[in-house]
Amino acid sequence: MPYVITTTNTLYGDDPAAEFEHGVAPVQTRRAFATLDDARDAIVGVLDDQSWPFTGGTREYDPNAFGIACAQAAGADDGDTVGPLPDGTTITVSEVRWTDLTGGHIAIGEGDPDAIVAAYNEAHRVYDDGQAGVAGL
Repeated sequence: MPYVITTTNTLYGDDPAAEFEHGVAPVQTRRAFATLDDARDAIVGVLDDQSWPFTGGTREYDPNAFGIACAQAAGADDGDTVGPLPDGTTITVSEVRWTDLTGGHIAIGEGDPDAIVAAYNEAHRVYDDGQAGVAGL
């Protein structure tokens, strides 16, 4: 079964009042993966991109915060959430059906899983200018 990870970044960390005050809705991105292991690997990639809290005046990562998040990612399964991360991001894992990725246009057993995942991800891509991916999928 394929999986989708939904990454939600509130832009204002854990302060929903600031988010409301600035009128900015959370930014969500979705990426599909053919396997749970692939989804977990992608979550670890997001963790690597974070600015983790530093320990006691040194310029080293806080091993506790990073380690806890990595443990969450390693054991993530359908319905689990990793985070919130230092910037307020949360990542949710969802098991989906292949037809969920194709909009119901491909029957079970049809189509190349890698091509289906690639098409879904391109359609749900968010570009640097905030615009969504290609239409029509």
